[in-house]
Amino acid sequence: MGGSILSIIGFGGGQFMRLLSNLLLTRILSPDDFGLMTLVTGFLIGLTMFSDMGLGPRSSKANAAMIRRFWIRLGR
Repeated sequence: MGGSILSIIGFGGGQFMRLLSNLLLTRILSPDDFGLMTLVTGFLIGLTMFSDMGLGPRSSKANAAMIRRFWIRLGR
C-alpha cells in the first residue's frame, strides 16, 4: 500500500507543478504566444502517446523497407 500512496503523491505533485508552470507562463507570455505554446504542447503530447503505443518503431521499419524498395527499383 505504501507504493501506491507514493505513486499518487508523485502524480499529484507533477500535476501541481504543471499548474504552477502554466500560471507562471500566463504572466510571462502574451496571449497569442501562450496559445501557440498550448497548441504545440498538445501536439507533442499526441506524438508521445503514439510513440508509447509502438507506432514509432513500426513506422520507422516501414520507412526503411520503402526506402530499400525504392533504391532496388531505381537500380533496375
